Amino acid sequence: MILTAVGDRPQEKDAIMGHVLELLAYLHHAGIIPESVYHYEPPKDKYSLQQPPTLYLLSSKILTALSDAAWRAHELAAASENQKQAKYNIFGQEIPGSRYKVRTPELGSEVWLELVLWSCLHGGWTMDGADILKKLSRYKDDSRWARGTQAKSQERFMVDKTISSEVVAAYIDGVLNRVTAGVGNRGEPVATIFNFVTTFKGLLDRDNLGLGTATWESIIVRFMESGGIDPNLQARWLERLLYFSSKFDEELEYHNAAREYEDSPGSPSYILDPSSISLGVLHQALRIHIKNSNLTGAAEVVSRLQSLTDENKKRSMQKFFEKLNRRSEDDFVPESFSSNVDPMDYPIYFPQIPPALLAGVLSLATQNQAYDFARQLLYSDDIDGPLIPQELYGYSGIAAAITRYALAVDDANVLARLKPNQSERGGLNPEASWAILEIQMRRQEWDIVENVIGHLAVHNTKGRVANISALLARQLLILQDKVLRQGEKPTETHPLAKAASIFRKLIKTRFGDNDQERYHRFHGVWN
Repeated sequence: MILTAVGDRPQEKDAIMGHVLELLAYLHHAGIIPESVYHYEPPKDKYSLQQPPTLYLLSSKILTALSDAAWRAHELAAASENQKQAKYNIFGQEIPGSRYKVRTPELGSEVWLELVLWSCLHGGWTMDGADILKKLSRYKDDSRWARGTQAKSQERFMVDKTISSEVVAAYIDGVLNRVTAGVGNRGEPVATIFNFVTTFKGLLDRDNLGLGTATWESIIVRFMESGGIDPNLQARWLERLLYFSSKFDEELEYHNAAREYEDSPGSPSYILDPSSISLGVLHQALRIHIKNSNLTGAAEVVSRLQSLTDENKKRSMQKFFEKLNRRSEDDFVPESFSSNVDPMDYPIYFPQIPPALLAGVLSLATQNQAYDFARQLLYSDDIDGPLIPQELYGYSGIAAAITRYALAVDDANVLARLKPNQSERGGLNPEASWAILEIQMRRQEWDIVENVIGHLAVHNTKGRVANISALLARQLLILQDKVLRQGEKPTETHPLAKAASIFRKLIKTRFGDNDQERYHRFHGVWN
């Protein structure tokens, strides 16, 4: 009714607000509106949610106005009765004494709306109050609520159609407590809560306001801890949470940004410190996409990670030069051998994707034959270098993924860069060795193949030697089929003869001299 009176039917505002005050007076009389709405104590912790003292300071005027509204309602009801109206007709249309009643200054509709919103919070009707706040956000142009003013504006003391940022922050906290965790029918679906919070964030953003006592990064944590999102399954939901990610220094630019108070020495540092929760959320989303073999989703997450970090680096550079210019304008004298600008540590300058996830993305790209995307991971011309720099080639998972990629595109260059890193860690892992082996087989480099197989046969278990045997046997079948189709007569220098010789040696190494029958059977096959 308050929103309708102010935004939709301003010509009927007085009549509608009269009914509003009557209803509020009745709710007070019935004890429905909590008394705690009017209580105010300076918070012990300045970083906790707090209600502004507006209602506390105006409580006497509010109660007087409601009392006056209740009396007027009673007066109108009494005047409508024919008998009483006739009895007091000599005094006019009002009951005796009412014309001499002291009138109190009218309170704006903003105060009454603030009272209703805080009453819903204190009374446990959070979702009803959230619906009111959501409707308020829909008013645009001249009907818009919560219009901010500039500090130097002549209208800076005007509070028409204004509500406190504290009540919006309190509702964000309140609706987050209502997320259903799958226990019974309690709570609201996470999609509903997400819709409310994004709406309230937009309400604050348009006047450059934040949560005041926390950062938006903490809202991401609240959603993750609510139990309404399964971080091991719902990758798209994790990506949607990035709507609340803050850019470099953005939280400090809000008009009501959280500050470090000298009288609150025990306050937790995470309130003011930048967070890497955005990176963690995207890393988890990437892990889910890799697990589900969703290359499109994985590529989108990688792109978002790069965009997020690039934007933060760009803003960091802008702020650096702005600060440098301000100090120059103030005739700041720099100290010798020191920077003119204080350094700032920020955790979202780089994607920081774990090696295991990088290996998974590269393998997924190779499996889906997205070789251009895979090549970008290894050979990017970006100023920060590729996502998979050569320093990470020593990790076994990345080494295996690189060998699979090199095998698919026949890229010997990347394998050449891979070998030194693997040597520092004790040599190539078996999977990387097999991939290199297969590439050399394709290149018909049988001397290299013989050396590699000899090394693997000596230093690996019988099970792994059997896998190498299968790999070599497949190549033998390919070569034999080629010889038969072309009608060739292989000589001792022919690839088939060399491959067969290596295969016989491997079988002998595998089974030893005690199994002559099996050895001679294999020997006869390729003789």
